[in-house]
Amino acid sequence: MTDYQKEQLDTLKIVLRHLSSLSGAKIARLKEQVADYLAFRKSVDVFLQKHFSDLCTRTCFESELSACCSKVVSLLFLPISS
Repeated sequence: MTDYQKEQLDTLKIVLRHLSSLSGAKIARLKEQVADYLAFRKSVDVFLQKHFSDLCTRTCFESELSACCSKVVSLLFLPISS
């Protein structure tokens, strides 16, 4: 496991530990608060699968740099201020 993967795993454990401490009402409220964001992420996922899947598989995942496409694609969706 790479240092990056260890960091990601440690972060996930922290988040899961925190979520497990929340009451049912707080979990329900959190789900309400992130619903729009999750819908946006789903639309981004569909777009990525359609347009970048092959490229990301070759250049990121096969090279074991699994986050590289995520970081690049994040830049594509930054809001443009006028």
